[in-house]
Formats: sequence, structure tokens, C-alpha cells
Amino acid sequence: MRDGQEARNAEESQPLRSFLHLPIEIRLEVYGHLIPNSAVPSQLHQLSSIPKLRTDGQPSYPAILRVNRTVYNEAIGIWYGSATFHLKIWGCTLYLWNDKIYNEKDLPRTFRLVRKMEIEFYLIEPEGRWIPWTRRIATFLAMEPYQLRHITLRQFHLMKRGVRRIMRFDCIDSQHKVKTMHVIHWNLGPFSELRGVHLIWNPLLPLFEGGYDRDFAMRYAEYPRPIVLDFLASLRRNLKGYLEWLTPIVAKHSTVGV
Repeated sequence: MRDGQEARNAEESQPLRSFLHLPIEIRLEVYGHLIPNSAVPSQLHQLSSIPKLRTDGQPSYPAILRVNRTVYNEAIGIWYGSATFHLKIWGCTLYLWNDKIYNEKDLPRTFRLVRKMEIEFYLIEPEGRWIPWTRRIATFLAMEPYQLRHITLRQFHLMKRGVRRIMRFDCIDSQHKVKTMHVIHWNLGPFSELRGVHLIWNPLLPLFEGGYDRDFAMRYAEYPRPIVLDFLASLRRNLKGYLEWLTPIVAKHSTVGV
């Protein structure tokens, strides 16, 4: 009895080993079970319910990032490397992590740790007052090494007034096709500066004007419906051709981000 009590007392007198004394491989494994790894929405207020933070349905504990600087530095890369971050580009505004951002200088430094992005954006008029956010993102990432490896282009919207005006001209004058291609290049061209990135896009290329092609056709009802629908089909072909050209360019290997 006395020997057992003495053994327990001796065990209790031993100093508790700090979590940071564990091998780094074990600590990283622990972080992987605590850090959110599912999709991070761009705007929380548009969601009907709070999204699950982990793909396995288990609870997450992102508060571990606030334990100390060492834990933060070790764990933050796991979060940004495993979760998919949704971005919404609306004119001069970028919706990111439930924030509105108007300038690339306001992007958090951790933005360059993101490995996977999913982007929804509104095409803007070339040479207008707004610099496309694709340009701002490419400029920000070019400053220092980045970890970006996947970009999913989820939706394209055709709701900006200047773009609609150019596209309306294209509906009636085939000589204006170059303007439509200029819209595509102005908005997507900056991504050509990225390297080592897998560009993912839907081959069907849904183009939203209130949701469907028929809504676009009805908005421009002064033109025969077949002409408007033919224009949309032509726009898809041009957009698909541009993305087919762009995809292998951004996929080329580079030392950036390695």
C-alpha cells in the first residue's frame, strides 16, 4: 500500500510536459484534427445556417491559434492549406472572410498562405474607373512567395452596366466582337502572371444575368431572341477558348511559392 502511494506521489511531483515538448510531427497531427478544413464563405450573412467548419463533421477549435506565437506559426499554414476560401468580386469590392476589401494593400498577409480559392465575380468594363480585382490579387501575390495552387472559377455575372452596353452592341454588330474579347481579357488576363496554379472551371460556363439566358434575352427584348441567344453562345465560345489558352499558362511550374 505504502509503495503504491509513494509511486503516485512521485508521479504527481513530476513536472507536466509542455505540448511544445512533443515532436513536431505529433503537434502537426494534432493541429490537423483541430483546425477548420472546410469551405470558408465570402459572406456569412447570406447563409441560412452556420456552415460546418470540418469536412469530417467533428468540432473544430480554431482558438488554439491564440495559445502562443509558436502554435500559431505551426498551425496557421494547415488551416490555409486545407480549407477552400470563397471570394466574391463585385466591381471595386472583394468579399473575403465576411469582410469588404477595396484595395490589395488591405489584404491580410496570410492571404498568400491560401492554397485553394473559389471565385465568383462580375465582369467589369475595360478601361473603366476600377482596376479588376484579378489584377490586384496578382499584384499582391507577386510581392512575395505564395502557396496558391488551385483556383476554381465558379460563376461569371454580366450585370455591370458598361459590360452590358458593349455586349448589347455585339448582339447587333459582329464587328464589335473584339470588344467582347477585350472584356474577357481585361477581367481574366491578370491571372496569366500566376504560376504553378491549377485553374478549374465549368466547361458549360454558366453566365448569369439574373440567373439564366432567358432573363438576359428578355432584358434586351428589343432584339430578336435568337440574336441574343446566339450572342450568349458566341460569348461562351470566346470565354471557353480564352480559358483553354490561360489554363496551361498559369499551370507552368515556377519557383514562386516553393
